[in-house]
Amino acid sequence: MAETGQSDVTAVRMAVAFARVLRASGISVPIGCVLGFADALDAVGLSNRDGVYWAGRATLIHRPEDFALYDQAFGAFWEQRRASAGLIVESPPIEVQLAVDSDDEDDDSTQDQTERS
Repeated sequence: MAETGQSDVTAVRMAVAFARVLRASGISVPIGCVLGFADALDAVGLSNRDGVYWAGRATLIHRPEDFALYDQAFGAFWEQRRASAGLIVESPPIEVQLAVDSDDEDDDSTQDQTERS
């Protein structure tokens, strides 16, 4: 980052905030990696979710066993960022169907037992 423009500052803030989330989930994130992530964010832009994801994965994660934790942390962080920016998109309602046992089945088994007696 040669110049300190508004996008540079935003990229650095996001990189530092996300590094805190990763550290809280148990991933070791050295400061050099955070700076590399900030540079990568500046290159890909903050509006491209996939670009941000892969920029972070390439610069912040070095052990395969941390991939799952990274995915969870990224999902939570990205959704929180969208919510705070007012970018929440309402999803259609989810249709739920409940299966309920009817009393008829219980009555049939009771009748069968009564008839056998």
